Amino acid sequence: MGATPLIPASDDRAAIYKARDASPVLSALGWDAAWEPQFAPFHSRELVPGRVARVDGSSVLAITASTTLPAFLRGSLTVPAVGDWAALSQIDNSLFMVEALLPRRSALSRARSHGERQPAEEQCLAANVDVVFIVQAANNLNARRLEREVAQVRECAIDAVVVLTKVDLVSGDRSASAEAEEAVPGHQVLVVNGITGEGTDSVRALVPPGRTAALLGASGVGKSTLANRLMGADVMATSSVREADQRGRHTTTARHLHLLPGGGSLIDTPGIRAVGLLSDAGIEETFPDIAELAQACRFRDCSHTSEPDCGVLGAVETESLDDGRLESYRKLGREARYVARKDDPVARDAERRRWKHIHKALRLRERLEK
Repeated sequence: MGATPLIPASDDRAAIYKARDASPVLSALGWDAAWEPQFAPFHSRELVPGRVARVDGSSVLAITASTTLPAFLRGSLTVPAVGDWAALSQIDNSLFMVEALLPRRSALSRARSHGERQPAEEQCLAANVDVVFIVQAANNLNARRLEREVAQVRECAIDAVVVLTKVDLVSGDRSASAEAEEAVPGHQVLVVNGITGEGTDSVRALVPPGRTAALLGASGVGKSTLANRLMGADVMATSSVREADQRGRHTTTARHLHLLPGGGSLIDTPGIRAVGLLSDAGIEETFPDIAELAQACRFRDCSHTSEPDCGVLGAVETESLDDGRLESYRKLGREARYVARKDDPVARDAERRRWKHIHKALRLRERLEK
């Protein structure tokens, strides 16, 4: 990892500490007065704050007020995520040491399963993120995946904005934006053209100085092209679409944090094949229409599968709710409950009681109908 100075490095440590207190670089990256109490214990040790821009095994690339340099982790320190804030000691003009990590304000995470009997592992994709741009290609929109991606972001309590790319490859009068808005009602949907740059300004406006955005999406949807447009330079490698199916190719292999021109920061992530949920916290926000319909269900814990007087099933019967959307809702709910049961015996018992109640209601219904 070579050094890439943002501001010329200084041999004068006093200048470095002074730069920390009034650094436009750190402010643009998101450092504010609220971080100071977290960093207070490290002032006496003459450490400086820096943000993790890349992680390579046991070393990272850190951006400080005066420079961008590689840094190694002290002892058994937990490996940070891109976007973490760290307390750094400077070994020399070309190397830092990560002495400690500051508590995260937010974490864009996903669940990684290690088998039936092992609890799901939380993998942090990016730390201290304010908004996530969920990127999909307009010529290959996957509504079910979009629902899953929004649920993942919302369970992390982070704002989610849908960005549709490759609109230049959409033919006819098909409206990908309308389809996306229908899949995730209540969430902003932006459309950009990677070739002309049209629509990029609307995305850039959501990342003012001090705010951090992350890109999330499958391989080949145009995240790197969008990142280059936002950066105003070709900082990320891109590939042309495949002629056979007009889909993009995988190019990004690691997560990177970039300081945007004019302030703000952007975290570009590799394409993610599987988006695993850690809980059901974001599902209702992704499916507000189903949550509203559920208010009419007879049973408060209705699973919307076969219970009598189910408001959701009634909407499917009248075709006011798409059956595929309901199945996606069920699938995400089952997945979230499965993860919870693996991690929590109390949740396992609650799930057994829930299904016992449902089966009892079904048996009662069968007797009444005879």
